[in-house]
Amino acid sequence: MKYNLHRLIYPALIFMIAIMSCAGPEKLIQQGRYEEALDGLIRRLDRGKITAEKVAWLQEAYNRHEPVFIRRITPFLSSPGRSSQLEETLSEVNLVIRQQQQIEQIRYRIEGSGFSISTLSIDTLMNWKDRILDRLTDAYKVETDALMVQARDGDKYAAREVYELYHKWYQLEPDRSDLTDAIEESRELGTNHILFIVADQRTPAWADLPVAWRSDVPAQLINNWTNLHFQDDPIPYDFVLYLDVDRWSISPERISEQKHHAQQRVIDGYRVRRDTAGNAVFDSLGHAIKDPVWITASARIVEVIKSREAVLHGSLELRDESNGAIVWSHPVDLYQQFNNQFARYQGDIRALTSDEKRLVDNPEVPFPNNRDMEANIWSDLMRMITAGVSKLPVNRIS
Repeated sequence: MKYNLHRLIYPALIFMIAIMSCAGPEKLIQQGRYEEALDGLIRRLDRGKITAEKVAWLQEAYNRHEPVFIRRITPFLSSPGRSSQLEETLSEVNLVIRQQQQIEQIRYRIEGSGFSISTLSIDTLMNWKDRILDRLTDAYKVETDALMVQARDGDKYAAREVYELYHKWYQLEPDRSDLTDAIEESRELGTNHILFIVADQRTPAWADLPVAWRSDVPAQLINNWTNLHFQDDPIPYDFVLYLDVDRWSISPERISEQKHHAQQRVIDGYRVRRDTAGNAVFDSLGHAIKDPVWITASARIVEVIKSREAVLHGSLELRDESNGAIVWSHPVDLYQQFNNQFARYQGDIRALTSDEKRLVDNPEVPFPNNRDMEANIWSDLMRMITAGVSKLPVNRIS
């Protein structure tokens, strides 16, 4: 009986939960959630039976929704507005067009079942979209023209704002070459340019530093709005970054070997136990008793360690070119180590410990050359610089 009750109660509970979790069209309309009501009714009419009740609710939801979005859209059909407002309005028009297209797809089923529904036409909505697009491009032009005046006067905030606007404008009109040029100009105007200078405090020539081999790369964009220059070009720099070097060295290749003799007592097979007469000895089950044969396994092993290090010590100091103030400083203590441990052996591998066997399995790796060591140090240095200058102050003209 208990089992039968479970069979009756569980489906009923699941059904009640499903009913409670799904808000019907009437409730959604009462709550002012007309778009959700429309989407749900469109799905029901598209996948299920066409009924007078569903069609009536669809018409009701549309009648409630239509004046709401028309009221929001109408002010921007003929009057100028800010680009942010027009972008939101365009998104709403696109949503209404999508819903209208879905309604058009099921209209033939509705009419085939003897019902009808009254909505705005797609042509009307597309006309509104075109008019809003025209207002939006006008707004982009007005706003970008004003911001570019500020950007050309040195306002980097304005340059970055206009860069974003140009990108949005370009998505609407990608065939305009002048927009591509404007995007590039605004990026350049909004970029912080940093001249990288090495102040070598050591006796050797600074050509030994890892930055020297990058002389063929005049600049490096280290984040979206920061360009690090490795040579002094005739451009206005916003900041100068000094690397004061106290120590830069790459060690020679070092190889150390340790030789020793390894021994282990191991089982080397089994031998049948025999009595004094030479006969095999059996257990109670009639099986021959076997004893392990112990031997001393031995091997000669050579443990090898190959190592090399690169070290860069010093400090970084970033100065604002406009007033000479120190914006950021950080000590430099970078260390790169190459370490390769492995082993070779002769003899019985069973004589080796588990650690020695792991060393035997390790492959021998060739030494990195100087350029590789420099590249690793340089990468660490660039990560340190990128983290330090990621929140540089941006000059804004009030």
